[in-house]
Amino acid sequence: MKNILFLVLVFLFTGNVFCQWHRVSTDSITSGIRTFLFNQGKVFAGGANLYVSTDDGQTWQDEIPPGYFTGGVHSLAADSSHLYVGTGHGLHFSTDNGTNWFRSGIFTESIWALAAMGPYVIARTFTADNFYRSTDYGIHWSLGPALPNLERPLESMYSAYGKFFIGTNGSGSYVSSDSGCTWKKVSGDGLIGEGITLSGYQAFEGKLFLAANNVFCSTDSGSSWQSLQGSPWAPSALAAKDGFLFTAGSFGVSASSDCGKTWRTINEGFLDGHWWCNAIVATNKYLVAAVESEGIWIRPLSEVTGIGKTHDVTNRRFYLFQN
Repeated sequence: MKNILFLVLVFLFTGNVFCQWHRVSTDSITSGIRTFLFNQGKVFAGGANLYVSTDDGQTWQDEIPPGYFTGGVHSLAADSSHLYVGTGHGLHFSTDNGTNWFRSGIFTESIWALAAMGPYVIARTFTADNFYRSTDYGIHWSLGPALPNLERPLESMYSAYGKFFIGTNGSGSYVSSDSGCTWKKVSGDGLIGEGITLSGYQAFEGKLFLAANNVFCSTDSGSSWQSLQGSPWAPSALAAKDGFLFTAGSFGVSASSDCGKTWRTINEGFLDGHWWCNAIVATNKYLVAAVESEGIWIRPLSEVTGIGKTHDVTNRRFYLFQN
């Protein structure tokens, strides 16, 4: 039998190699992470204490000695000059991105939701039947106006596109265009009803997205909403980066590259059966998730956002091998 020489082309791929999630938090940070915030190069995580990462989420440490934020950290918010932390026993703020902290003396109860926009700050306390409003960066506070036709508790708060937003647990979404002075109730198809919790908002590519019993989208800055069919069920948090929208919940983490029209689960690397995510945030380099009872996990954004994209396949060199 004659020897046959086969021409074998060896291709070098310049496309992305998909990476997996991996845990980065210490053994002392395994549960209770409720919220994330990426602000001025630092990543903050609220749990039993306030934890901070200065390397895009790769390593974590206590922001200040444990015990300062009494009752743990429930909520985070920031504007261009102030960082706000809602705790189990009041509100704290920093004007230097967490180096020094001050306490707002008005609150003695838990602060479960916050949103900031310039000098204006709104806060939802544990009672959840109304909210407080500050016009001077959290120094002084007054009870906010009663929300129209509010029947169920407040849940989440957000600011984007020059407006404030408040999500409820069954009473729909509220929007304010005048820094929290007056509010409009937005019912929307599927936004109102028992068990429909509006758990978080996310501004993305000129639109506004809302995590409820599924993902909703608004193209008019929160004045009306449309349910995105096929989106993950009952997400708990949203994030966005590099043209991708991310959502997290009991299903783990899902990603969409077309503004929520289609979704792909990206749970590779999570422990089997342990991917319930309470919070998520995108930094400059990583997607950061809080996994229930498993601490903080990260995955490189460069690999995540490469999913579904066309890869450059180039023939760099070839060899001749003997059969």
